[in-house]
This record gives sequence, structure tokens and C-alpha cells, in this order.
Amino acid sequence: APSFTTHPDNLTLKTGGLAELRCVADGSPPPAITWYKDGQPLTAGGRVTIAPGGYQMRVQHAKESDSGLYVCRAQNSVGFKETSAYITITAGYFSPARVDIVSPTTRSPPPRVDTSQFSSREGRAPKIIIAPYDIEAPKGSTIEIPCKTDGEPKPTIVWTKDGLSVVVSKRHR
Repeated sequence: APSFTTHPDNLTLKTGGLAELRCVADGSPPPAITWYKDGQPLTAGGRVTIAPGGYQMRVQHAKESDSGLYVCRAQNSVGFKETSAYITITAGYFSPARVDIVSPTTRSPPPRVDTSQFSSREGRAPKIIIAPYDIEAPKGSTIEIPCKTDGEPKPTIVWTKDGLSVVVSKRHR
């Protein structure tokens, strides 16, 4: 029957970070590894990647909704074993060393904010804490594009698409 040589560890990180769990099992015949989140099968796609053989599962640009119980199941013809870990995503400021916003046709640096007009006695200059990033999703699906700013007074975020402001509607909020 399968037996684990590497168990995943509980993980707590901030919104926007990279969640990574590892799970390795031995057995004869070699077991297949499958992952579950909160009792549901987890499949690779979008922000979730699973390494060939299943030994590693990653969630990029983690959101609070990614928090939960992740189960690694090793199964072969003799039997199965499970091990698990909690991932907890907290609201906060994940600050990568560098963020690139990439589109299929161009590469551009993260949005810049001109801070030259601000002085320290007026508050804090606006800055982008979590920058938006490209998301691939099936047509008609719902997506959530992150953007978090900081500054004093509180910066206003304006969303645009193809140079036009995005208006709050039934489809956009």
C-alpha cells in the first residue's frame, strides 16, 4: 500500500502570494497522487498547477477564497492513504520584488504613479500594493482581478478597458 515520504505542511500567507504544497508517496505499484480542496477534486488550470506525478501543487496569486483543507491522496491497486494541510490566505499586502503585467502581445512594466506632486505633509504618496495581472478564463466565466493601493488620502482606482472607463453594471462591479 502507499506510504508517504513527504507530507504537506500547513501554510499561511498573504493575498497575492504563492501557495505551494508537496506530497510524495512510495508503494508497489507506484501510487498515483491526486489533490482535493475542501473535499472536491482539484484540477490544474488557471492559477493552479500540479506537477507531473502530482508531488507538488501550487496556487499562484492566492486569494482568500483559496483558503481551505488540501488533501493529498496516494492510491494504487493495493490501497490508498491520505495526508492533508491547511492553506490560510490572509488579507494583507504581498509585495513581490517585481511585478510584471504581461499581455499576449506586449510586455510592460507595472503601472507607475507620478508621486512628484506629493509632499510628506500632505500624507503618503499613492502606491500599488497588489498589481492586476493577466487571467485566462473560459468565455462567460466570472473573474476577479486584484488591485490594492495605499496612500493618504486613499487613492481612487479607475478601471479601463481598451482606453475607456469600465462602468459599474450588472456585468462589472
